[in-house]
Amino acid sequence: MDVQTFIQALENTLVPTLREQAESFLEGVTRLPDFTPCLLQIVMDEAVPIASRQAGAVYLKNCIFKYWKDRDSGDTDVDFYTIPEHAKAIVREHVVNAIIQTPSIISRQLCVCLEQILKHDFPTKWTGIVTTVHAYLASSNEATWLGSLQALYQLSKKYKFKKQEERLEYTAAMKTILPLLYQRMIGVLANHSLVSVTFQHHILKIFYATMQYTLPLDLINDTTLPSWMIVLQTIVERPLPPEAAEVEEDDRPQLEWWKCKKWAMHILGRFYDRYASPQNIEKCYTAFSDYYLKTFNAGVIHCLMHQLEVKRQGNYVSPRVLQGIFNYFVESVEHGGSWKLLKPHFFTIFTDIVFPMMCYSKEDEQLWQDDPYEYIRMKFDIFEDLVSPLVAAQHFLTNCCAKRKNILDPVMAYCVHILDTPAEQRDPTRKDGALHVVGSVADILLKKKMYKDQLESMLVTHVFPEFQSPHGYMRARACWMLHYFSEISFASDANLQFGLQQVVNCLTGDKELPVKVEAAVALQYLIKHQSIAESCIQPCVRLIIQELLVVIKETENDDLTSVLQELIETYSDQISDVAVSLCANLVSFN
Repeated sequence: MDVQTFIQALENTLVPTLREQAESFLEGVTRLPDFTPCLLQIVMDEAVPIASRQAGAVYLKNCIFKYWKDRDSGDTDVDFYTIPEHAKAIVREHVVNAIIQTPSIISRQLCVCLEQILKHDFPTKWTGIVTTVHAYLASSNEATWLGSLQALYQLSKKYKFKKQEERLEYTAAMKTILPLLYQRMIGVLANHSLVSVTFQHHILKIFYATMQYTLPLDLINDTTLPSWMIVLQTIVERPLPPEAAEVEEDDRPQLEWWKCKKWAMHILGRFYDRYASPQNIEKCYTAFSDYYLKTFNAGVIHCLMHQLEVKRQGNYVSPRVLQGIFNYFVESVEHGGSWKLLKPHFFTIFTDIVFPMMCYSKEDEQLWQDDPYEYIRMKFDIFEDLVSPLVAAQHFLTNCCAKRKNILDPVMAYCVHILDTPAEQRDPTRKDGALHVVGSVADILLKKKMYKDQLESMLVTHVFPEFQSPHGYMRARACWMLHYFSEISFASDANLQFGLQQVVNCLTGDKELPVKVEAAVALQYLIKHQSIAESCIQPCVRLIIQELLVVIKETENDDLTSVLQELIETYSDQISDVAVSLCANLVSFN
């Protein structure tokens, strides 16, 4: 094979005027027996220009995805092609070394190649990767460690969601590799350099994949776990180097030091919520749960409390680490021993950390002003909720109020004190936070007579005035409150009618898009739960639907689609005169 010809073709794929011809040539030689190994050779050759090597890595990845899988016995496709076995063997022999040798821009592509190869070949055709990775990790040459960890992680990903009986080969491999990973971790733990912390980060990812779905008790048990727990807590607690504080806050979560802490928190949280929390565990983990709770839980909670103290003192803690801490505490609330450790600190956590997080922030204001569409997306995106420290803190608060005695009353008293403070003496963002807290525990308040009887008065006194607020976020919060308290029984129809009219006004007349979105959602729930809402809104339903169509078009928000559906179902007889306009608007979305 003329390797130089292939290199030139790869280089030409980067030239717009030559790309089509080069791609046609490469497509024509793809099925040559030694083409795939030749591509890997080019990718590994440091004498080849980096752009051509990168193009080769991408092309290699595409070839492996298309042609690595063997023909199924029942496949009758006459045009089916698979890479010859001798070519596969060459790729398998060299791909781990290629990941180690190449720069990250190329090794990332090669890791994807390896993941696909392992999907089809391990363990039936290729168990040798375990020996290869072990050899590189055991080597005194530190330059081989990171690449071998990246290769091992591809194997870990294959088994991270497998049941215990489906991962026997992986567990057998990790019996020799996991102790070696611990040795390497201990050897670099005190080194805070970027290279060292990157290495630690990859070890933690492999460890997490090993225990994410099922806990291999023959690997992780009372003999091995104490050492790993010391490592995890050390990583969570250790301070960051001074240069980390010089990076902009928005960019800090991407620093390896914070990634390392994040993955340590993932592991600690997984140990607790899946294998130790008494209310969640499978029977096979009962003994492990008892062991973990008695041996490690108090130390972990103390470690996490220390991180909250760092946050309380005004220092930076990354969002994902903060989320991990609160997720751990959410599970801890229902366990008596864990709650005993948390309870003395609850009110400090609430007032100094949770409450400020629930207030409208400077970051919220900047996003609202600079990109209201992104603000709306973040507030309504369920996937954002999965990684949000605010949502985790909110769950912690509501869990405490719902599951533990003598928590709800002081929380409400704190909020009422803020709400009762005269407006001229109060930061409006703190009122937003107080209403946010009250709305977050709405389901709990609605079940307690002492609070249920006061909710209408609370809305009239503290929420309705905010519909006239000069602050858009307070008008949005007023709509949000009517959404979350849409089920209350109003003693006064006039109060309900006033609230409905204000929500309609916010949807149809407010200039701020986030306010309109909150109003639309509130309107849906009020129609659903308040019997007189349907008739009250009917005179302006045409205007509401027209405005809602505009907002949906601007925001592409899925929640608003369900609002529109609810309105159409509720007022099907009344909207025939706007049906043509409705269809025209729907067509214009395209």
